[in-house]
Amino acid sequence: MDSPDRIRDFIARTFGKSVGPDDSLLDSGLVDSTGIFELVTFLEASFAVTIDNDDIVPEHFETPTLIAGFIDRKRAGMAP
Repeated sequence: MDSPDRIRDFIARTFGKSVGPDDSLLDSGLVDSTGIFELVTFLEASFAVTIDNDDIVPEHFETPTLIAGFIDRKRAGMAP
C-alpha cells in the first residue's frame, strides 16, 4: 500500500468516512484541530518522520495527496 492509500485508510478507520485522494479534509470538516493531531501522530509513527508545529499548515494537510507529498518531502529531507 503506497503513502496516499495508507493515509486514506487511516482517515477512513479513524474518522469513519472514506475520502478520495483530492478530497478536502479541512473544508469538509472531517478533520478538525484534534483530528490533525491524531493524523500527525499516525504519520510520525507510520512514516518515521518528525512533524514540527510549523509544518502543520493547510498547504500540507488539506487532502490525502498533499499529505503524501509533504511526507515524501520530509522523508527525503526536503520539507517543507
